[in-house]
Amino acid sequence: PDTAALIDDEVKDIVDRNYKRAEEILTKHIEKLHTMAEALIKYETLFDKQIKQIMEGEAISPPEGWKDDGKFYTEKSKSVSEVAKTKKTTTVKKTTKAASDKTTTVKRVRKTKKNTDDS
Repeated sequence: PDTAALIDDEVKDIVDRNYKRAEEILTKHIEKLHTMAEALIKYETLFDKQIKQIMEGEAISPPEGWKDDGKFYTEKSKSVSEVAKTKKTTTVKKTTKAASDKTTTVKRVRKTKKNTDDS
């Protein structure tokens, strides 16, 4: 057999072996997998504390900043989605201003070039 075939066979063996191992781990811990899936559906985000609680079979505490209205809150009592919206709006304004500044610069360059060409 050539070298490429030997490499292909070895890679296939590694992939098959680890696929089987992953399947065994997930099957062995299926309840934890379902608990984690349910927590992700509820909270959308899990931190290391919640993952450790799941793996140790403990009750899951809500992530820090979680409120029962389904939102995360920052220390200033703004929801993360509100903060994200504000940042997105600010980014759009900055982008629009930058585009406007570039347009102004291009117009100035064209005007200067035209004045130079006319001379």
